Amino acid sequence: MKVLLLNGSPHVKGCTWRALLEAEKALHAEGIDTEWLHIGFEPIRGCMGCGMCRKNKLGKCIFGEDDVNVAIAKMEECDGLLVGSAVHYAGATGGITSFLDRMFYASRGFGYKPAAAIASCRRAGNVAALDQLNKYFVMCNMPLVPSSYWNIVFGNSPEEVEQDKEGMMVMRTLGRNMAWMLKSIEAGKAAGLTPPQPERKVRTNFIRHLEPEEKTFAPYFTSYNKVNKAYQEEASCQPETVTNVFSVLTVCSVKKERWQLRSSDRFHQRSFFMIFYDSTASFNATAFLINSTVPSIPKILLSTERS
Repeated sequence: MKVLLLNGSPHVKGCTWRALLEAEKALHAEGIDTEWLHIGFEPIRGCMGCGMCRKNKLGKCIFGEDDVNVAIAKMEECDGLLVGSAVHYAGATGGITSFLDRMFYASRGFGYKPAAAIASCRRAGNVAALDQLNKYFVMCNMPLVPSSYWNIVFGNSPEEVEQDKEGMMVMRTLGRNMAWMLKSIEAGKAAGLTPPQPERKVRTNFIRHLEPEEKTFAPYFTSYNKVNKAYQEEASCQPETVTNVFSVLTVCSVKKERWQLRSSDRFHQRSFFMIFYDSTASFNATAFLINSTVPSIPKILLSTERS
């Protein structure tokens, strides 16, 4: 069994490396192999949301100038993942954030492979960074490996990190717990246990768009008499004369949905276009159905003639 150690710090052998190294020692003591990958000093492209990895079913990012696809390939062979990051502005580094965004989105995660993150800082912000990194794992069915405290270390140099005795203990505990979880999963497989089958993905947006529906739009006119405080229907789709006192003219569908007439000749639901006349005013109104760019919202061209 093997664990990938992903160093997200720009420093090859800095504080983050020292923390990961302590966890690695515990893994080796338990018979677990490791492999290192450092994201490097070069700029790492962020995810552009182009969707080509999904559209072409590549299983990797379409941009291959960095090691994102290398990490994806390595995780196909590895059984677990440890990600380390320095803390920048109370969050993970920009490099590792861009790296993991593309790595997890293109690969769709590495389900049921144990994972953990560690954060290293001089003074503060590491808990927030740790929470940020853990979200990649818990959203992708990856068991989160625990320790005896938050997986954080303090220090401004590898030597100072070594003085964080509790932090070093947490790293060793993390390594042992990772090894125990890997062995437990392996024993479960040997006993015939298989990972749970995920359900089909369901996406529920907070802002929902109405589903387009097939319907014949046969508009008719209603007018609201502000004196009588009542709606009354007029003839459908035919030139007509409306003579109500202080009328409010609207157009409705066959389902009696009310639409508003605006200057752009669009109708919008649940609002009104108000036309006021004096007691003797009247007008002819003719409605013509034209195509709409939004299937569920028809456009009506309304012409009026004052008489």
